[in-house]
Amino acid sequence: MATRYPRESGTPLPCWSKLSVETRKHLAGQTPYRLQKIMYACDVGDVPADAFAADIAAADHRLCKLLEAEPAARLYFGTWTFAKVAHDPDPMRAAEAEYYLCDALIEYGNQRYGWVWNKSFPVLDHTLYGRYENQPTGTPAPETFPAPETAYALAPSIASEIRWTTRTVATTECFTELDRDYYLRKAALLDRIALLDNPLLSGGDSTETALAAALMLLDSDRPHIAAHLADRAEKDPRGYVRHQYAERAGCACDDAGEDGCFTRPDPGQ
Repeated sequence: MATRYPRESGTPLPCWSKLSVETRKHLAGQTPYRLQKIMYACDVGDVPADAFAADIAAADHRLCKLLEAEPAARLYFGTWTFAKVAHDPDPMRAAEAEYYLCDALIEYGNQRYGWVWNKSFPVLDHTLYGRYENQPTGTPAPETFPAPETAYALAPSIASEIRWTTRTVATTECFTELDRDYYLRKAALLDRIALLDNPLLSGGDSTETALAAALMLLDSDRPHIAAHLADRAEKDPRGYVRHQYAERAGCACDDAGEDGCFTRPDPGQ
């Protein structure tokens, strides 16, 4: 199947059937590594099968939305899907799907969004970038952000924090800039609400809202934090919120509502 879209190089992508048998076998032996490299924006190591399946499903959902919103994309992607690469039991068919899908992702991303890994390119989830990166032998694993149950172990209850953020905004004069602590606590609150929905899902309004609040905090903090921390935060903005919340001096409760102030070990309570 020949591609019908213009490519940046000016040369058409060779048809899969025109590739040598040796080349096709080589690509089939690597599938789905090339697609994973694009999805996670790094040289990947071991990717857990269940996590990869969830990321594939989410990517196809975003691809479907793109095809609906941008008819021009249909010329690039046709009927190729992430699932055809990841789940086809025939390795040669999976490799063929990967061959065409990866080229479409690169070409459409570069031509319409400036770069395949531009954060505005809706098919790829930029929060996955760098995940499952292959670590050379002898390289220590990168430091991770604290888990939610650790970061929020002593946090005021969600209901208490909702009351606090609402009251803070309501009692602040117009055009008065709120301090960083407000944005940190708000981002942490939205992160905890998103965790209540379903911590395994990568989509949904609460997740998107939590990510937006995390990115806002990160953008504000970026000029004042070390480069290595900024790089980690870029890959996991909500993890950065948990890191900053865990380091916050004190976890005072500002609202002694009926539900009390502090959580149990479950960070969502």
